[in-house]
Amino acid sequence: MPTTADPLPPILINTMPKSGSIYLARMVAASLDVDFSLKTLTSGLCPTYVLLPDSLKDFVRGHIVRQEHFDATPDNLATCRSYVDRIVLHVRDPRQATLSWAHHVNRLRGLDQPGPKYSIHEPPSDFDRWTFGQQLDWHIEFHLASLVAWLQQWMALGATPSAPTILWTTYDDLIRDERALFDRIMDFYGIRAGSLDLRPPPKTIAYNFRSGQPDEWKAVMNAGQKARCAALIGRDVLDRFGWH
Repeated sequence: MPTTADPLPPILINTMPKSGSIYLARMVAASLDVDFSLKTLTSGLCPTYVLLPDSLKDFVRGHIVRQEHFDATPDNLATCRSYVDRIVLHVRDPRQATLSWAHHVNRLRGLDQPGPKYSIHEPPSDFDRWTFGQQLDWHIEFHLASLVAWLQQWMALGATPSAPTILWTTYDDLIRDERALFDRIMDFYGIRAGSLDLRPPPKTIAYNFRSGQPDEWKAVMNAGQKARCAALIGRDVLDRFGWH
């Protein structure tokens, strides 16, 4: 089992957008005293990305942590498995992820960094004049639906031979006990974590950290929005993760 003095494997944390993923990846990198890579391993727009073999060739040298959002297409799985044999798959209740995404898009639009450059879904031209409730309706129909499809695609893999070995983690795990989650990830990668200090980054917007509330959506969404989300997510996903 590797220690911090041994070569460390490349750690790939693939995540649902707005799941505390940059915060998690930077915490892992800082605690291991390795680089958090700013070099993307993919091309595309949320939630459809293509893994880039040339970038993975550098990544697999190790002593590095990278966070991505790629989907479980056959091509991505084959490319991933050719370079790394395991990944962390980090997810969040799509209702809260969508609410956080709605705030994220508005923040970017306020900075003249429109959301469409990050997503396949382009808001209407008068989107900025909508109420937040109307904007959230739109995000539920498009972004939340895409998140659910992304998640169901990963859930359907099971023990598919062509897929990398997956450690499922959730935003709830991160909120409940950061140390326990870190130790699980280290164990998954065969790294002795007992003597490592946990070094979480600041919980600021610089790390896309807006709110630590896992159930903020309950207070913000109206009854119709909640019902629509539940219908789009489906009982199988809600039961799988205990998101009720």
